[in-house]
Amino acid sequence: LSPSHFKLALHEAIEVLPDGYCLMIGGDNWHCEETYGTLKLARQLIGEVLEEKVASGSFGLADAQRLASKILRENALSFFKLH
Repeated sequence: LSPSHFKLALHEAIEVLPDGYCLMIGGDNWHCEETYGTLKLARQLIGEVLEEKVASGSFGLADAQRLASKILRENALSFFKLH
């Protein structure tokens, strides 16, 4: 996981995709420790990007919290029909 590329790609995806449509986090690591580390870093980077969006006035705190929930949970539930 390249932190700088991840953040750049997420900034761009947020600007292009309507309401974070289909943004979700996943991975293909072989070991649970790798998955844990990757997801921990991804959550941190998502938080940083959303904090930057709020600070720039792109959207409000409630919108950032809703988008984080969509990226980390809701979009995958919907996409894979797990509701």
